[in-house]
Amino acid sequence: LDGLRRCVASVRGASVRRPFEIVVINDADNSPDMTRFLGELAQSGGANVVLQPVRQGFAAAVNRGIGLHRDRDVVVLHSDAEVANDWLDRLAAHAVAGDVGIVGTYTNSVGTATYPLPRSANPLPAGQTAASLDALFARANPAGAVALPFVDGPALYLRRECLRSVGAFDANPLGGDYGVEIDFCLRAGSAGFRHLLAGDVFVGHEGHASFGVRESPGLANRADEALAKLYPSYPAQLKDIAEREPARAFARRVDLLRLAESPKRVVVFVSHP
Repeated sequence: LDGLRRCVASVRGASVRRPFEIVVINDADNSPDMTRFLGELAQSGGANVVLQPVRQGFAAAVNRGIGLHRDRDVVVLHSDAEVANDWLDRLAAHAVAGDVGIVGTYTNSVGTATYPLPRSANPLPAGQTAASLDALFARANPAGAVALPFVDGPALYLRRECLRSVGAFDANPLGGDYGVEIDFCLRAGSAGFRHLLAGDVFVGHEGHASFGVRESPGLANRADEALAKLYPSYPAQLKDIAEREPARAFARRVDLLRLAESPKRVVVFVSHP
């Protein structure tokens, strides 16, 4: 509930010019505090709250939201995400081209591109907030993006044209909800859509609220095994991304910008060997 409060507050408080509607899918969480919060949120007009009376899982909840307005693009935002500034305007700007399917973002934990360390569950760097880091990424990488075979993370922009062509998220082939975004990306890629990582958008993420800290590593391994069986090229794509690090340049520019603006003394250490 605390994560959801922060998430909704961050969306409502961001300086976004693009019109949007917040849709909250309650996947059968009937606890009194959650029921009270969502009731107040719906009554105030802060969000369209949809209740699923029986728990159906992440993919089904996302599909329920995606199906509400079939004329609109959609951002799937995890309930423990935190956005800031004009994040949605920048994210949508990457989705103008007709062949773009999904646009992902940088995050600190659990996603295609994490900062400050890659492929890590990072806390936010000392002295930084989701808003300050997002502002740094926007300044360091204006309109920057790189194409990837798949993206995942706490914020994914899905173009409606891609959804019409590919269909909904599908947990059945994977045996569970973990990895459904990657499965969707790979299906969309075979239909001619390309996916982008936005180098100018950062979204804060507490991490693992959807699946739990303990369960997530095992679920990720099972999902990778299932994806490898469904898409034989998937392991090679994973290896290529790990070796090339196509998103590294965006993170490096943010590092340099933070160093340049730091009030601390900078020490350069050179090791000849």
